[in-house]
Amino acid sequence: MSIMQHILIGTLLTLANIGAIAYVVLRYVPRKMRTFSERLERWREIEAACNALIAGSTVERALVLKLTNGGGEPTVGTTYYATAMVSATENVRNHKATDYTRLEVDDAYVAMVVGLKKARRMMLLVETMPHSLLRDIYNSEHIKFAEVHYLCSTQDATYYCSFATYSEVHLQPSWGLMLRTVSDIKGMLRRAYPGAK
Repeated sequence: MSIMQHILIGTLLTLANIGAIAYVVLRYVPRKMRTFSERLERWREIEAACNALIAGSTVERALVLKLTNGGGEPTVGTTYYATAMVSATENVRNHKATDYTRLEVDDAYVAMVVGLKKARRMMLLVETMPHSLLRDIYNSEHIKFAEVHYLCSTQDATYYCSFATYSEVHLQPSWGLMLRTVSDIKGMLRRAYPGAK
């Protein structure tokens, strides 16, 4: 074989390998980043789901929160910040909403989120909670009972939601709708953040 034939065969094999690698990457590696508009649309859907939950149940406040410090799994003893990505409340007198924008949380709060990742759901009766930032927030908002659900984690944040009441001490009549809403929100978050676990 001549040198030209070797070069031609080598070039064709290189192009075939590049094509095969591109096919595998495009076919089997999920898109890690969504566009801003795609993520914004998911968050609008999540907000609509929270508003529908409030309208159709005994839930009076629904939050979807993000706990982050820029990366890694939450660990007690490290500074973390909670941000309410969605905040929906029923119109209740004497309600004072806490500003959940990069709210620095205490170790008890981080421990609650770490425990939530394992348990997947927690029920919090405010009057029996130990003194902590979370209890202080609940008391300032006049919340009596909250149910908190783990949603998912990304490389830099943990997402969870809180459904609470101002007047009832239990949300049992709303469990079916709450669990369906949690499932819907998990799906929306996984579409917004394909690498979420």
